[in-house]
Amino acid sequence: MRPPKTPTDFDYVLWTTEDGRYMVRVKSTGEETEVDKETIRFLRAEEHRARDYATKSDSDKLQDAVSLSGLYTDDPSKEMDTSKMIADPTDFTQDIITAAVEQEFLTSLTLAQRKIYIEVIKKGVTQKDYSKTYSICESVVSRHIQAIRKKAKNFFKKI
Repeated sequence: MRPPKTPTDFDYVLWTTEDGRYMVRVKSTGEETEVDKETIRFLRAEEHRARDYATKSDSDKLQDAVSLSGLYTDDPSKEMDTSKMIADPTDFTQDIITAAVEQEFLTSLTLAQRKIYIEVIKKGVTQKDYSKTYSICESVVSRHIQAIRKKAKNFFKKI
């Protein structure tokens, strides 16, 4: 018996070679790769869901969407707790505070120190590359970095 065709809206073509290797081809790029058994099982389950979904009527699709969401049921006690879905688990307050303190620290630096801080310390450009780019001596860049560190030590000691 021939296996059913892959649905057109499914992004992959899946097959098993004669020697038992599991293969996947990405339809959009044509890229082929060997995958493990767990991956092929997951993709085949998704392919099966896509095939089933394509054969359903519009009313069945709507009913599935409502019942799978768990948000609307006849019994309010069975409704899903949406507070966990809505709440963002990431707390950005620490990031905002750090950025504000860093901006305040930057105001204590000279213009040259500020440029070096941003390029060398923040972005990770090497001192050698920075000195070549801005045509200044590497030892000058090194002295500016020492001064930045000294100012940072004093600045953050106050906080």
